[in-house]
Amino acid sequence: MWTRNIRMFSSFVKSHTLSDKRIKLVHNNKCGYPYAITEDQKLFITEGNPETNRKLQELLMFLYLKHERGDTLPKSITVLELTDLLNLSNTEVESKLQMYERRREKLFTNANVTKNLYVRPKSRVEKRTRGTGSIHDEPVRNSMFLPIIPRSQSLFYNINLGKGLSFGQQVVFDCSYDSYMSSAQLRETAKYLNSCVHINRKNRRPFGLNFCNVERNSQVMHHFKHENGGIEFLPINIYECSYLKLFHKEDIVYVSPHVSRELEYHPDDIYVIGALNRSEEKLALKKARLEGIRCARLPLNFRQLKRRNYVPSLWEMFERLLIEKNS
Repeated sequence: MWTRNIRMFSSFVKSHTLSDKRIKLVHNNKCGYPYAITEDQKLFITEGNPETNRKLQELLMFLYLKHERGDTLPKSITVLELTDLLNLSNTEVESKLQMYERRREKLFTNANVTKNLYVRPKSRVEKRTRGTGSIHDEPVRNSMFLPIIPRSQSLFYNINLGKGLSFGQQVVFDCSYDSYMSSAQLRETAKYLNSCVHINRKNRRPFGLNFCNVERNSQVMHHFKHENGGIEFLPINIYECSYLKLFHKEDIVYVSPHVSRELEYHPDDIYVIGALNRSEEKLALKKARLEGIRCARLPLNFRQLKRRNYVPSLWEMFERLLIEKNS
């Protein structure tokens, strides 16, 4: 019984192997057919039936004539696919061959994509020397210039920001409006503050940034730290006191879009921008008038002027202030 089962299993494996085996296209075949079929494969297809053998010969002759005319044939075909073509007409055989060729091209393309997606894992030496600028780093080998490491780039921008804080003109962000904004508006304001810091870092003549009226549990600063990450390493000033205690009142100009007077830039002025959402900008104007501070609005560009009742955001006001300074 065991011997019989082993024989049945071996015959099944043999037939399965024959059915999956691909027959390649041969250009100079001695037998005259485009595909070189072995005797075992021919026996598997015909099963010893002379009628099936005749159909196989006719099919191979038809494929040979197509090949001689210059028509494209699949470069390889399986035994099962060849068996399916036996009982089809010539037109159906041609459409089937085209389908086989398209399927083969698709499989080949997918295999190439998978191969390109594979990334060779880095060795220990590459991991250890990655981004250090050592001689083992691959960009250094292929170039005469040292690589620009992101850490060095960030350090350069921070030094630039520190120069603005020490020698440049000062800008104040008034952070006393937490109670007037919702949580979504607080997050948006923190995002705008983060954008202001980043564009100021990369400017050739940066402002010195000062955050005033910052409460101990300020929600804006909490979201700002979450947005920025390394706020403790940024050269910026954060004060709990008011800007009136830090700068002379005569030099302070509160920037607000709800004023008719247009700003005339002066390098000795201290510009204050309210850290609040654009929908609450009128609060900054009220506060500035109560404190007796000069107010001015930044000039709008052509696109902003076309929009009726346009209120620029915190980030847009700071960017416009940088443009006024560098122009």
